[in-house]
Amino acid sequence: MQLTKQQILALAEAITGLDGQHLTQNVEGKVVSIFRSYRLAHTARWALARIQGCLRVAIDDFNRAKDALIAHHSNGAGVLNPQHANFAQFVADLEKLKQEAIELHLDQINLADLKLEENEKAGHELPIAVLTALQPLIKAQ
Repeated sequence: MQLTKQQILALAEAITGLDGQHLTQNVEGKVVSIFRSYRLAHTARWALARIQGCLRVAIDDFNRAKDALIAHHSNGAGVLNPQHANFAQFVADLEKLKQEAIELHLDQINLADLKLEENEKAGHELPIAVLTALQPLIKAQ
C-alpha cells in the first residue's frame, strides 16, 4: 500500500495509542490514577505489532532525511530556529518530505478485531483520531 510519510507518522502514533493510556479521575474528592486499556482480538494485536515494526524502519528513514534537511538549511550547524534565515525554506522542504509516498507491505486488520462495540460498552471507546489513522489498514468487509 502507498502511504505518505505523514500518514506513516500518524499511523505509528495511533498504534502506540492502542497500548492504552494513563488517566486521572476525581473519585469522591480524591484524584486517582487509572489505566485505560483497549480490547483487541489477538490477531489484530499481533498484526499491529508487525506493522509497528515496519513503520519504525520507515520512520527511521524519515528522521535521517529530516536531519539531513536541518543540516543543509542550517549550513551544517544542525540546529534551526524560526529566526534563522533559511527556516521558511526548511519548513517548505519538510512538508514536501512528509507528503512523499512510499510503498509498504502491511497486514490488513478486520474491523471486527478492533472490538469497537465491546470497547464502547466498557467505556473505552477508541479515539476517532486513532480510527482515522488506522483506516488504510482496515480490510473492506
